[in-house]
Amino acid sequence: MSDAKWNGEGLPPVGSEVDSLEGVALIKGYYGSQVWYQRQSGGDVVQMIEKAGFRPIRSEEGRAVEEIADILRDTNIGLVGPHQLALARALYRAGYRKQ
Repeated sequence: MSDAKWNGEGLPPVGSEVDSLEGVALIKGYYGSQVWYQRQSGGDVVQMIEKAGFRPIRSEEGRAVEEIADILRDTNIGLVGPHQLALARALYRAGYRKQ
């Protein structure tokens, strides 16, 4: 593994770990419009860059806030977008966790 970090701008550098649609991935290389990466499960993938869905790895808080926001979205209580995230972050920081 490399110490390469990615802030979400442009393409993730070779050697960086990122979140993908399939979980955590290690970027191994690029060829034209394709990316070669390794899944956390160990399998290598070559895929069109735009279909990989890469994003920077989220912190524990980021993952929990997103999960809480998804639950809020499913409740249809009328909160949208940034309001859901703000409430989710406040709930997380107040100590509310999924049991």
